[in-house]
Amino acid sequence: MAEPFARPREIAWLIGAFAALALILSAIGVYGVMAYLATARAREIGIRVALGAARGDVVRLIVGHAVRLAAEGVAIGVVCAPLALRLARGLLFGVSPFDPATLAGIAMLLTLVAALAAAVPANRAARDASASFR
Repeated sequence: MAEPFARPREIAWLIGAFAALALILSAIGVYGVMAYLATARAREIGIRVALGAARGDVVRLIVGHAVRLAAEGVAIGVVCAPLALRLARGLLFGVSPFDPATLAGIAMLLTLVAALAAAVPANRAARDASASFR
């Protein structure tokens, strides 16, 4: 009884595995870009701390900038996603290509990854800068 569905099940599993891999790779890419941008601002962070800015304020500034950049990227992706999903409509069985819950979940995940990716190096740079000015 399950024999006729074996091939479509394998294809569905393979597509799901590639989708999960794409999500992981995009999260790693977002992390890398955001960590680089935050690390590149280490000199600015040091100047801000030297001028009396609180460590938390500097970190909040860097993370806020990263979240704004991520939100712009997510907005572009949400606009372009329906166009790409029309091409994949033939591969989906019993599932709507326009799933707002999935789009919102992935958008929130990538925004969270961007915030964490910026927070780690910004916090490290602010800590190093404040330690050197003591």
